[in-house]
Formats: sequence, C-alpha cells, structure tokens
Amino acid sequence: MAQLAVHEPSSTPPFWSVWTYGHDVRTPNEHYHWRNHDRGPHHCVSIQYNIRGSSVYVERGQKFIVKPQQAFVFSYMEDSSYYLDPDRDEIYECIWLNLSGAGLREHWHYLRQQFGSILTIDPKSTTMRTIHQIYDMAAPKHNTDPYDMATAIYRLVMQIADDMRARWQKTESPVDQAIEQLLQHPTGTLSLKSIAARFDVSREHLTRRFVEKIGISPGQFLIQQKLQRALILLKETNLSVAQVADQSGFGTSHTLIRQMQTTHGMSPTEYRETQRA
Repeated sequence: MAQLAVHEPSSTPPFWSVWTYGHDVRTPNEHYHWRNHDRGPHHCVSIQYNIRGSSVYVERGQKFIVKPQQAFVFSYMEDSSYYLDPDRDEIYECIWLNLSGAGLREHWHYLRQQFGSILTIDPKSTTMRTIHQIYDMAAPKHNTDPYDMATAIYRLVMQIADDMRARWQKTESPVDQAIEQLLQHPTGTLSLKSIAARFDVSREHLTRRFVEKIGISPGQFLIQQKLQRALILLKETNLSVAQVADQSGFGTSHTLIRQMQTTHGMSPTEYRETQRA
C-alpha cells in the first residue's frame, strides 16, 4: 500500500491509546498528593478508580470525597488535584489509566460537563470489566494492536456515558427527561405532543418547565435550532433545498421556505446566493 506523506500540525497521537497505567496500594502513613495543572503531556486524560479507601479530589477549589467503587476523571494541565487525607487510618487501593489521543480530551470534557467528574461504577459492571481489559491490554508483553486499543478506549468512553445517563434518568423527573430529549435532538421529527406523551407529562407542563429552564418556549427553541442547521447547510453544502429541509428537521421544503420567508424575508435559494456572492 502506497504511503502518503501527511503534515499534521498537532503533536497529539491520532489513535486513542494508554499513556501510562497503574495499580497503587498506599498505607495510612504514606504521603500522596498530585496537582494536575503542571502535569503533561497536555493531551492526556485520566480515570482513577478507588478499590479500597477514600480519596479527596479538588476541582477549581471545590473538594469532593471519592469513596470506594467511585472513580474521578480529570485532564492534565487543568486546575484540579487529588490527595489522601494525611490523618486517614485506612489502606488506599486504586487502579488508574492515563489515556491520550486526538479528540479524547474533548470527549472527556463533554462527559464531565454532563455528569460531573465523580463517577460511581459497579465493580461487576461492563464498564469496570472494560477498565480492567484496557489495563491488561496496555502491558507491553501483549503487543496489543493500536486499532484494538483505540476501539477498547472508545468503548469505555461510551459505556461511561451510557452508565451515567442511566443513573441520571433514575433521579431526574419525567419532565426534565423530556426537556433533555428536546435539547439533545432539536432537529428530530417528533412533535412536542409526542415527546410529552412519551414521558407521560402534559404538553402544557412541559412547555412551562422548558420556559423556566431555557427562557423560551420549546417551539421557539426547535425552530431556532432547525433554522440554524438549515442556514449552515445552505451556506456550506450543495444539497438541494429539499435535502436541506429534511436534514435540518423541517421535513418538507415548503415548511423551510415558509420559515425562511418569515425570519429572513427570502427563500433558501436566495439566501444561498447571498452567502456565495
């Protein structure tokens, strides 16, 4: 296979991989304190799972107690740290993975933004099995294929997302779950009435709660998001008006044309021409 020379501006490794890994056991009198703001390389992210004992995780000045069967996730070169209470009388045991790869830091940031930096992970869960699997695969003696490792790390990220979302759904009210559905899928084709029925709430209650949280009605929000998507597609692609309408959630070109006339005073074709003039 011919190789093509690629000049990549970023030094971040393209495939997701394990930078370092470890299994630590610390006695009560051992000092243990890591500050992440000056640790590198900058593209690394970490997950540390507590097997025995508790640790203290600090993020932007706020302290969190991380208990057994919980993990904390962080990135290098950020304002966070973690340590063990010097007055503790327990043994501390953990397993940790430092991961790197293009785009991984952005995935990590999204997970933390959605669910926080402290994760509760069942030791018998699929997620925990994947953590142990990646730990084993990282050993040089296994000569793990980079593609297999990247796949395993991606699977871990998605499993964490699924686990945390499932826990969130157990604690959030049906109406807040309905709002999340609208926020996550603004170009979807389900009507507000259908989404309200799906989560067993009234359309009126959903609308009131949405306005309280977001500041505008669900209908206004959905139109804004669909229109924003349509404008980008009209400007950046050669898709037909019908395709733009379909891929932005308007369903029909007639609906898109009507909305464009209302908000911009021009048709989709006219808008595209003005953007490319």
